[in-house]
Amino acid sequence: MEVFSDSRCFVCGPENACGLNVVFSVDKENARASASLSVPERFQGWQGVVHGGIVAALLDEVGIYACRARGEQF
Repeated sequence: MEVFSDSRCFVCGPENACGLNVVFSVDKENARASASLSVPERFQGWQGVVHGGIVAALLDEVGIYACRARGEQF
C-alpha cells in the first residue's frame, strides 16, 4: 500500500491549526512509536480529563506509525 504524506492530518499534521500537531518518534528495529505531548484544554471531555475521542485518535495514529515502521523509511 502506498501512503502519501498529508500535512493536514488532525493528529500529526503540522499545517492543521486546529489539530494536535503531534511529532512521533519511530523505533524501526522494534516496530514501536511514541510521542510526548500535553493535550490542550480545548480537547477536554469532563473537567480536567482528555476527551475519549482524542485518546482514541492518538492510539489510532501511534498504532499506524508503529505498523508502518516495519516497511517504510521515516
